[in-house]
Amino acid sequence: MTLLLSDSDVRALCDIGSMTGYLDQALRKEAKGGGAEIPERLNLAHGSVFLRVMPALLPESGLLGLKFFHGSMTDGVRYVVAVCSLDTGAILGLLDATHLLRQARQHGIGTELPDIANPKQF
Repeated sequence: MTLLLSDSDVRALCDIGSMTGYLDQALRKEAKGGGAEIPERLNLAHGSVFLRVMPALLPESGLLGLKFFHGSMTDGVRYVVAVCSLDTGAILGLLDATHLLRQARQHGIGTELPDIANPKQF
């Protein structure tokens, strides 16, 4: 069964402390070469509106998914995250991730990590 979380659901359920820890662990794992396959971001634009799509395969976690964000610099940006099973393709979750990603940015998630291109720094 797919879990669908709205912005109000995410705000009510989000534990920023736990989220910060999990995101930090995931970024460090990725930086060490955790097997994640993350291609370049796809960027589309029409006038002042943009759409950016960032897919990822996470074989060690058995997951695949994507983040897409859209909007404009004047009207604001919305974020959506989809998470699926790598083995079955089942959609595990679809969420409005605007609040989560803004909180991550405000807490500096990933900003203290060394250059990901040089994992020997870890």
